Amino acid sequence: MNAACWGIRNRFQGVKQVSVETLSAELSSSEVQPLLLDVREESEFEVSHLRNAVHVQPSANPAEVAQRILEQCSNNRDHPVVCYCSIGYRSSQFAERLTSEGLTNVRNLEGSIFKWANAGHELVKGGGEIAKEVHPYNSTWGKLLRREFRASISE
Repeated sequence: MNAACWGIRNRFQGVKQVSVETLSAELSSSEVQPLLLDVREESEFEVSHLRNAVHVQPSANPAEVAQRILEQCSNNRDHPVVCYCSIGYRSSQFAERLTSEGLTNVRNLEGSIFKWANAGHELVKGGGEIAKEVHPYNSTWGKLLRREFRASISE
């Protein structure tokens, strides 16, 4: 996982990263809650996601998503936004695109949902029901998930 995170940080040097520990603390505080964007395919999101996350297709138009964020956050370009995917590549790419659309407080969850799950943090599925597994993206990247959190999929 550390090598993958290093590679993503190196590839997306302009994207701010937030650790699982820091995000968990922010979500537990009474401060302004970050808007969580799950930048995975719908099939991945359906298996599990972070509570209150909004699903965004990785191919979504960043200008349209930025506009929706501004509408939701009272036109505050500095409202905290945290993007995540499986390990962080797609979400870093999307965070970079949102920043280019003028949003000023966009971060990527380092290690994304895989690291979040591996650390034992809460996951939910539709309706807020607690989830125990994460979509592994594929059989190769899924090896970064602890076995007990790896959902079975057909490739």
